[in-house]
Amino acid sequence: MMLNKIPEHLSHTQILMYLSQNEKWGRRNRTLYVLRKRLRIKDIATMTIADILSTNMSICRTYVSTIDNSTYELDPITRSELQSYLFTLLEDENHPFKDFWQTDLAIPLFPTNKRESFSSNTLAQHYSYLDKAIRLHFTHAD
Repeated sequence: MMLNKIPEHLSHTQILMYLSQNEKWGRRNRTLYVLRKRLRIKDIATMTIADILSTNMSICRTYVSTIDNSTYELDPITRSELQSYLFTLLEDENHPFKDFWQTDLAIPLFPTNKRESFSSNTLAQHYSYLDKAIRLHFTHAD
């Protein structure tokens, strides 16, 4: 499934800018892309808002897997992407930011059109499609 290699000459910034172009899913795809460098797909698929927030409501420096309690460090770039994505998610008409304190923090961090959240298999497929789109965009742009 993961046969869609990304061209080696691309910078991380170029890829993130390209992913941002999608008006509806750009912020989500950016965050998913950044998380893939740090976490396993099965952990990303099961993440909830509560998993990334510390007690003072800031983004955690570490993520503890709800699957097997593995611990992963989240670098500043990853935390920044998570924070931006969380604001985008909560500003959605279904989760208005003004009602943040009333928001159910157990909701999935990455909802989809068809389901409440990704399954691990569907997320792996989504990553494959993202890689293919990135590769096609940058190899045809030359």
